Amino acid sequence: MFLPDEPIEELTEDAFGHTAFVNTLYKCIKDSEYKINIGLFGKWGVGKTSILKLLFKHIKENDKNTKTFLFDAWKYLQGNLCQELVLQLNKEFHVFREDELERDIYCIQEEESTPAERNLRERLLDIWRQFSISISTTIFLVILFILLRLFGLIPQTIYQSLLFIIILPIVVDLVIKMNATVSRTGRISRLPAKFDPERIEGKFRQIVKK
Repeated sequence: MFLPDEPIEELTEDAFGHTAFVNTLYKCIKDSEYKINIGLFGKWGVGKTSILKLLFKHIKENDKNTKTFLFDAWKYLQGNLCQELVLQLNKEFHVFREDELERDIYCIQEEESTPAERNLRERLLDIWRQFSISISTTIFLVILFILLRLFGLIPQTIYQSLLFIIILPIVVDLVIKMNATVSRTGRISRLPAKFDPERIEGKFRQIVKK
């Protein structure tokens, strides 16, 4: 009952004479002595995408020295169109490592922040604020098990095991947090990205040149 609204990719499907446009565009591309931009305009549904797909297929089959790249700009109209164009182009031709290129063209900056000097008392207070509940609970449980042991309500082996299970994780976590609190090593934080048109254009030229 319905005709699919999908672009054609084979000449055998060309019922509207798109091949004539394909041949003309290919001739313009091959015969031009200059860097050119060609605009293909038409109303919705007249076959612009079909012409492009047929053109790309024709180039792939007949011209090994010409590279093609399809970028759907509609997907990125609300985003950073220039950066995405370069990223997608690089994914197609694998010139740069993707993570390095993304960090470079988005100008992602990182800085090392060093905490201010603090005296020993302030550091110990930080540790106490982080572990006051855990330390209090641990002390309470230790005293409880000692009393139970003194009254003979739990065997020696169970008593030792319970103390080991409760105290060891707290001690390990406490040591880790103390080291992090006392340490002067800063953390790496990201600064807001900047838009740098010249950097993006430079990467674009390098990819095309490769």
